[in-house]
Order: sequence, then structure tokens, then C-alpha cells
Amino acid sequence: MDDFGKPGVYILRDKSEKEDCKKNNCSPEEEKTPSCLQNLKYYIWEYCDTYQKWVHSPVIVTFATTQTPIWKIPFPAVTICSEIKAKKSRFNYTDIYIKKKKGEPITAKEEQEFEYMSLICDTPKELLNTNLTTSDQRAMDFLMEVAPDFDKMMFRVSWRGKRYKNITDLFTPILTSEGLCYTFNIMDRSEIFTDIVTNYRDSFSTFGKVSKYSIQSGYDPDATLDSYPRRSFIASIFGGLRVLLSIPREDIDYACIDAMQGFKVILHHPSEVPRGKLKYFRVPLDHSVTVAVKPNMMTTAKELSDYKPKDRRCYFSSERKLKYFKLYNQQNCLSECLIDFTLETCGCVGFHMQRQNSTPICSASKLKCVIGARAIYLANEVKKKVRKVNAESKDKIKDDSGEKCDCLPACNSLDFEMERSQAIWEWKEFLKIEQEVGEWNSENVSLDELHFARVVIFFKEMQFITSERNELYGQTDFLANCGGLLGLFTGFSFMSALEILYYLTLRFVCNLRKFGKHYWSGSEELLEKNKKLNNGKSN
Repeated sequence: MDDFGKPGVYILRDKSEKEDCKKNNCSPEEEKTPSCLQNLKYYIWEYCDTYQKWVHSPVIVTFATTQTPIWKIPFPAVTICSEIKAKKSRFNYTDIYIKKKKGEPITAKEEQEFEYMSLICDTPKELLNTNLTTSDQRAMDFLMEVAPDFDKMMFRVSWRGKRYKNITDLFTPILTSEGLCYTFNIMDRSEIFTDIVTNYRDSFSTFGKVSKYSIQSGYDPDATLDSYPRRSFIASIFGGLRVLLSIPREDIDYACIDAMQGFKVILHHPSEVPRGKLKYFRVPLDHSVTVAVKPNMMTTAKELSDYKPKDRRCYFSSERKLKYFKLYNQQNCLSECLIDFTLETCGCVGFHMQRQNSTPICSASKLKCVIGARAIYLANEVKKKVRKVNAESKDKIKDDSGEKCDCLPACNSLDFEMERSQAIWEWKEFLKIEQEVGEWNSENVSLDELHFARVVIFFKEMQFITSERNELYGQTDFLANCGGLLGLFTGFSFMSALEILYYLTLRFVCNLRKFGKHYWSGSEELLEKNKKLNNGKSN
């Protein structure tokens, strides 16, 4: 970059030029001409810089000028998955695993059920039936059947300080890559998935709870304090969710999931599908975990809807339609592309993936292909982004609007950040006290037969600051900047333009009529000469 971009140089050059003119006895016109050319040159330079910003960086992300209260957004959906995948009274994965490792005979039923369990357990490939490439709904039926009982897993639940007796009304059963999980505050499947998606039984069904919230407009005007999805009003434990979890000691399995015990918890937006392999935290047995949640919200000004998505770098929900999901967001878009890529690569999809009725379900022996397809897909996405960045840096910008998996972020989005702490929980002493005061009846359950854990989730603060996408330079701003630069460097303004227009039109026509075509300029000197000539002729 040369010196023209540095304002300090303008003054130095201007002074040096004037000094040179004084030394060389320049006329006022000669002294003024270089400064005008220099100023015009500086103006053109600054104009080009402003134009580049207007074209290539039309959007700026800033913080909102006012804070948003937490009651304007829903409480995050909370998905809880047990690391115990099967009740040992129904299916003992460890026993079958040891028998197959030792080469001992098992029944055909045990073989089939072992294949089903291997969909969610880390089973070595040599123990699987490689001839079986696809599965069916019986696999999902089995996983639902052997999963831990809901009423035993959810020992006690409190929401906004109120303890609920009918816990089933608070949670929705969903089938994920972790097996059967339960979600608090998720929207109904009719609001998440399109009509072509095949839903398994009651998975993702809220049983009639209708949402009165959208990410674009917030809660409906007629929404009450208890409208769905649920929201909090207090930034403390008393305004959040508190869940006591339990599992029988006899059901603990050390072969299925690398001896990991406890629970996986996923926080996500109520309109999103939880991804158990991506974003979660663990709740170990005999521990209490406290999670303070901070919302991370992005909004986009309506004025940006006139821009192309690639310029503002986001999609409005009405601009991009997905095949499996009703709501566009970046995660849903990536998931949909991964599903299609997995189907193309493996000829089937994972049992937990969204699919059409005719789409085959991959068996346990094909899980390696499913995992490999995911790795290849993510690597390809990274390569595309690198190529795109390199192309932009060389000004070879390609219009990728026709690209199938151009998964830009959503223009309006809501995510949740977490601050987590945990400590050992002396739950036995706690429950003994509750038993003494009659809060808990342990006639049918011995404390030595159970493991407990607790998770508490709440908003950290009463308000949060939203990020906003706005126009950096609108058309009015661009014209104002250009006009300001023109006035700064050349003294030219809108009034100057009107004066030029006046002298070229109205003044010119009036002078023609008044003084004739030979004296159209109206110069006093010419008019005086003309008057003397006329007086001379008359004499």
C-alpha cells in the first residue's frame, strides 16, 4: 500500500508543494492546480476503499443495545441417556460377549439379540454376522424393550421449584444413537420433521403438546406463563430443572460401552434433534452435577433479506427448505447431507437417522461403514471450505448457491453455553433423612441395590446480550460516505451539483433570451463593450 492511504502524508505533501511554489514564484493558479489533482486522487482512493467494503463486507455483527430477559426464550431441551443399555434380567450382553469370545455355543435367539444390541454397544467386528447387512424394525423394538425402565431411572424431578409426581408428562421418549433416551422440553415431531420422515412409534411425540414459540418471532402473543415449550423466569436453581437419577447395581454392564457408567446429558434447542456423539456432558454415578446455562442468541435485521445469502453468510428459514426437517439450521442441514451421503456410500442409514419408509436400516456389521462415511463427509466439507477461502483470497469468488450442502448458519439462532461443576454426592445419607421424615418409602428398594446421581440445570443470569447482524453500509450510508469524502477532498457538495445544473440550464437559457446568443455568458465586461459599440454607432 502506497502513501496515498495515509492521511498524515496529505498535509506534508501539500505543505511541501506550496513551499516549492513560493520558491519558484508560481502563480496562484499554478499553486492551486497540483493540490486539486492530489485531492482528487485521494478521493478516488478512499472511494474505492469504501466501495470494496460495501460490496464485500455488507454485514457487521454487533451486540444488541438492550439486554434480552430469559423469559423471552425457551428453557433448553434436556436429553438424558443412560449408559446402561439393557436390563440384565432381560438380556445380559456381557455373558453373550464372553461366550462368543471363547467360542462357546449360543442360541439363534441370543445371536440375533446380540446383533441388535451391537447397534449401540462397542462390539468387535469379528463377533458380528458379516452376512447380515441390513436390519429392520425388530431391532428398534428390542432396544426399546430391554432399555432401563423410565420410572426407575427418573427417581425424582422438580421444575421451577415444584416437584412433579407425574414425571411421564415432563419427558418425551426418543430413539438416538445412544439407544432409548428421554427429553425434557422438546417440540413435537410434527413440528420438527417433514411428512416424508418415518417415525418410530412414540419416539419424539409430545402427545399433543403444541408449541407457541418460533425462533423468528419468539412466543405467541397469547402464550401464557406455562405455554410449551416451557420457559424459566428466575436465574437460580428454583427456576430450573432438577433430576434425581437411579440405576440398579445389578444392571451395570462393563463390556458394552468401555465400562463407562452414569448418564449422558445433552442440552439443545427444543426444535433440534439431540446429537449424542457431538455435544454432551456426563453425570457420573454417586455424583451431583450443577450446570449454569448462558444463552447464545443471534438475530438478523430484516433489511438484510434483500442481500444474497452468500453475502450475508446465513439463511433465513424461508429461503432454504430441507427434505427431512421443517426448520432450517446449520446442524439440521449438515445432518441431512450426512444421511444422504451415508445412504449413497453404504446403501443404508443408521437406525437413529431420519429416513423414508423405503430406506434400509444398516445392521451392526455395517456400522463401520456408517462411521467411516461420517468421517469422509466431514473431511470433504473441510476441504470445500478451504478451497472456498483460498478462492476468495484470490478474488476468484464462485457462486455456490446451487451447491446441495451449502450449509450456512441460520440467520436467527439460539444455542446454549454451559458452566459445569460436580461433586461427590452422599446420597445415602440424604435418602436416609428423607426416609426418616416420610419423604421416601424404601419398603421395596434397598439402598445397597441402587446407584444415584443428580443433575441441576438453570439459567446463570436473568438477562443476556444478543448478537445482531446489521448492514455495515446500506445504500444511503454508501452515498453519504461518498458525498462526505467528495466534500472533504474537493469541496464539492450537493449544493455544488445544483449550482452546476443551474448554470448549465436555467441561467444559460435566461441569458440567451436576455442578452442574445453572442453574449449568453452575461459577462459584464462583454456587455460593457457591447454598450460602447452601440453608443459609438449611434454617434
